[in-house]
Amino acid sequence: PAVFHPTDRQISGTACRPGHLNVFEMAREGLKLELAVAARNAVSRETEVRVREVLVKSNGDRLKVNVTVKPLLVPEIPPGLLLILFEEVPYAPLKKRSKPRLGEDPLKDNRIAELEKDLQYTRENLQTTIELRETSQEELKSTNEELQSTNEELQSTNEELTTSKEELQSLNEELMTLNTELQVKNDDFSLANNDLRNLLNSTQIPTVFLDNNLIVKRYTSQAVTLFNLISGDLGRPITDIVSHLQYGTLLQDVRTVLDTLIFQEKQLQTNDGRWFTMRIMPYRTQENRIEGVVITFIDITELKQLKLLLKEKEQLRLLAMVVKDSNEAYVLQDLDGKILAWNRGAERLYGWTEAEALGQDIRLIIPESKQEEHSRCVQRLRDGGTLEAFETQRRTHQGGLLEVSSSFSGLADEAGRMIALAVHEKDRLLKKEVPAAVGAGKRGKGPPKKNKGGLVPLEKGFPKP
Repeated sequence: PAVFHPTDRQISGTACRPGHLNVFEMAREGLKLELAVAARNAVSRETEVRVREVLVKSNGDRLKVNVTVKPLLVPEIPPGLLLILFEEVPYAPLKKRSKPRLGEDPLKDNRIAELEKDLQYTRENLQTTIELRETSQEELKSTNEELQSTNEELQSTNEELTTSKEELQSLNEELMTLNTELQVKNDDFSLANNDLRNLLNSTQIPTVFLDNNLIVKRYTSQAVTLFNLISGDLGRPITDIVSHLQYGTLLQDVRTVLDTLIFQEKQLQTNDGRWFTMRIMPYRTQENRIEGVVITFIDITELKQLKLLLKEKEQLRLLAMVVKDSNEAYVLQDLDGKILAWNRGAERLYGWTEAEALGQDIRLIIPESKQEEHSRCVQRLRDGGTLEAFETQRRTHQGGLLEVSSSFSGLADEAGRMIALAVHEKDRLLKKEVPAAVGAGKRGKGPPKKNKGGLVPLEKGFPKP
């Protein structure tokens, strides 16, 4: 409630700012109860309430006021506002008469009037107090019910919070269990990844993993010997990586494997001469999805060299078989001077059997004075030069020296590399044609027989199959 009054005869402290004070607490003695009852009745009845001649103590004096409480029912004004009006009325205390009338007791009559008025006032106050008490009890009862309802809601909320806490605790335990399981699986995956990485690296097989867009996903440590790969190349296309392979169709072959899901295998050579078997296979997941390719490179350099060596030996063996029964001496030696083939003509000319000569150094039949000459001839052929037939000396099994006519031919592989030497020699003191047959292996028992049609001219290298 707001009070607008120019003085503070009925309300104390009205000089303060309106809207921040309690008018019932500020009412002076004799006015509080009447004002509270009038205000309550005005609110409950929504009508004007008027209380007449209320005695109010003000600064040691008494005064009478008429109190009017009117609810402001104007649409422009917020509801619940009251207008309280105070109207002072003249108040004159009773005066004593100088001479009472006969048969009258003025003091007694005045006293009775005052007592009756006080009794009426007390009755009204008691009725107001009873009404206020009943109203307060109803409000307290309503408040108590609201508090009970609030308490029940709080209890329900507390129970819900307790249930939620238990659920959260249970969920937290489940999350901890799940986290432990995930940690165990993560450790297992880490261990499996380490095992796989060590396994791939221990095989010494260069391996590169590509996705469907030819992006490098992973590679083994040996792959850096074939590609210029670094850790920062993960996520880059393989076509951007420099390769040491003599191979220009990697992109097409990978696309073919991804389209057909059929692996491809090729033999490739590196720039430094090594050989690898390359295999491109589809990368399958556990769900049988194709998510790229796996490219492996198996070093077959030694196998290639072994095959080449076997082929060379086979060619030498075939050549040795061709000249084996020739009456003229044919000796095959490798580049280190080791005797690889020794025909019957050589047995007759030098005196050593095939079993005795094979595996020996060619210096077995070369005198010390001619060894440097022989080395120069070998080196000239290795350098790509040619030699005409020349006369030289050879040593025999009996220790004597033999004048021979010698010619050298270099034997090359398919790549043009010289692998051996064929030495054709004959005794230059013998006649070109001897009609008599040669004895069974001892020199001096007759001239060797010409093996017509049994010889093939020795060119530089074997004819390619």
